[in-house]
Amino acid sequence: GKGVPAALIMATFRALLRAHAGSGADVPKVATNLNRLLRSECRPHGFVTCFLGVLVPATGALTYSNCGYVPPLLVTPSGDGGELAEGGPVLGVFEKAAYASRETTLSPGSALVLHTDGVVEARRPDGEELGCERLRALVRAGLPRGARAAANDVVTAARDFTGAPGFEDDFTLVLVAREVARGVRS
Repeated sequence: GKGVPAALIMATFRALLRAHAGSGADVPKVATNLNRLLRSECRPHGFVTCFLGVLVPATGALTYSNCGYVPPLLVTPSGDGGELAEGGPVLGVFEKAAYASRETTLSPGSALVLHTDGVVEARRPDGEELGCERLRALVRAGLPRGARAAANDVVTAARDFTGAPGFEDDFTLVLVAREVARGVRS
């Protein structure tokens, strides 16, 4: 959403997330608690989509729960990987929502790509969308130069693809890349 109501919901969500993130609770329990609290604080029309994850940088272990968010992509140098969709519904709407988690590994040379729907739905004048596969290919091609370069490549390619200086919808992209250790080949 937009405007003051959406800003208040996000401020509430950020405060609740900060209060629960360090609690030591597992990811589904944090999601369940956030859902319950958002229901009581932001009803009747407020809800939040989010991707909750705990990443262990030393090993690349990622435990996550996708709470109604556009599924992030796991991009690997070999091209395998997928969408991280396991989780549950949006937060703040359903009283008895259940949230699951999944574990995966961000291997050296791989990236977690969090994005809004405006990234994959960026479209050319003929209506063709950028899409997940193009996004995945752009990130994979840029990763050897680092996460920042890969993200910049996506923005540039999306502008070129649409033929417009801006985007019709929200366009937010976050890349979390795990570097390959120097002197080690993957």
